[in-house]
Amino acid sequence: MAKASLDIRYSSCGKAFLARRGVLLLCMLTLTLGHAALAASGEEEHTVELPASQDAASDSTSAAAAPENDDKALSKEELALKLANPTAPIMTIVNNFDYIAYDGDLDGASDQSAFRFVNQTVLPFKMGGNRTLFFRPAIPVLFSEPVPSGNGFRSVGTDLGDIGFDLSYGATEKSGFLWALGIAGTLPTAPASRVGKDLWGLGPEVILGYIQKWGLVGGVLSHQWDMGGSGQGEIDITSFNYFYGFQLGGGWQIAAGPTISYDHTRDSSNRWTVPLGIGLSRTQVLGGRPWKFQLQYWNYVEKPDAFGPEHQLRLSINPVVTAPWNEGK
Repeated sequence: MAKASLDIRYSSCGKAFLARRGVLLLCMLTLTLGHAALAASGEEEHTVELPASQDAASDSTSAAAAPENDDKALSKEELALKLANPTAPIMTIVNNFDYIAYDGDLDGASDQSAFRFVNQTVLPFKMGGNRTLFFRPAIPVLFSEPVPSGNGFRSVGTDLGDIGFDLSYGATEKSGFLWALGIAGTLPTAPASRVGKDLWGLGPEVILGYIQKWGLVGGVLSHQWDMGGSGQGEIDITSFNYFYGFQLGGGWQIAAGPTISYDHTRDSSNRWTVPLGIGLSRTQVLGGRPWKFQLQYWNYVEKPDAFGPEHQLRLSINPVVTAPWNEGK
């Protein structure tokens, strides 16, 4: 395929820059207003009790991994660590709002952007001891999504994307080592003619990490192959979701969790997608319920040549809720 023209249209670039700056300011304003609303609620305590079925850690979890106190009251620092730990048996409703700016060799690639909402509910099932079975479905809603076509790009309006999920079994050990083993998959729920492949995906997943009072680091490694479907393409992709969180005190963390991917179905110059991420999170209590607010920025240092993401902003608003099936466990 011949490379498309790389002419730079300054007026379009200026508009794109202003749009990106506007989204960043909107995210920062939303985070600030959320924090102000929480402060105005009169919550002045330094400890909080999780819902009864979310006792946040088993007796075998180390103090460095922020175990519950005898009265099940956790400081904001301990609570922030719990909500950052992917193997803590806490039910959380994760709401991610993503703005993505694109670039590439195709004509008009630098003018493209996307806005998505992803809801991922973390469903923990305690299995005894400090072991937990997790099911995490991720449901994406695409509000605007650029799709390359023969005449440039067309924008897809509000639509459902492919639903992803993982099912894993793991724990956090006394040493602070955390682990989980399971499977990851993709359901072909997106319209195949626009933003989906119409293929089923499935493969193994492993989670490894280390958590202490200073914070945590770790990653989720998975691989998926296509398992059938009516689509004509294929799925053969490796993903690594690295995460980190460093405690700042008072429920604040420097934290992020971007995902690196390697698509084996593409030619060698278009396989890697590599974002570097930085972010700030705040764990707070509203009406006695723990909430986590987070703002992240990802810069894609490696992406497909023709068309791929360049920058991404993610705003997350995640409340903790009660898992009634874990009552008394």
